[in-house]
Amino acid sequence: MFSAGRTFANYSTSSSDVLGDVGLTSGLSLLRSIRGLGGGGTDPALNLPPKTLLVPVALEATARRWMNSAATFQASTTTSVPSGNIWQGVFDIVVEPRLDSATNGTTAWYLVTDPNVMPSIVRVFLSGQTTPTLERSDPADVLGIGWRVYFDCGAGAPDWRGIVRCKGA
Repeated sequence: MFSAGRTFANYSTSSSDVLGDVGLTSGLSLLRSIRGLGGGGTDPALNLPPKTLLVPVALEATARRWMNSAATFQASTTTSVPSGNIWQGVFDIVVEPRLDSATNGTTAWYLVTDPNVMPSIVRVFLSGQTTPTLERSDPADVLGIGWRVYFDCGAGAPDWRGIVRCKGA
């Protein structure tokens, strides 16, 4: 799903793309520069708008600081830099604990496009049934009642172009 080797990559392996101002700028640029799948690289950029910042638990506090703070702190006083936080409230934050144990789990983060614009991660349900099915079962050889529960659902990644991954440090 993620590749830095494509003509229009959706994976940044740069160690400077840690979750912060520089990393978010790089991730946004990477997502917005992805082009269509026509031939020869002549397709226009899809200019996909990110909606969600997907992070592991290890980066949750950092993500919340960047999405909720009105100002940023500049350690250097040698250059004049605005202190307003341009990232405040820009993305919805989704924290996924299973990402912590993945490759680069505690440093990697993702920008995901609105699924109505470009579905990159989808969940599907059989016959539109979005809740588990509970059925009563009365076995003949058992004194009592039994229950059977099942949930027909699945997940998939139909299009890699709607999500980018930044490796972080």
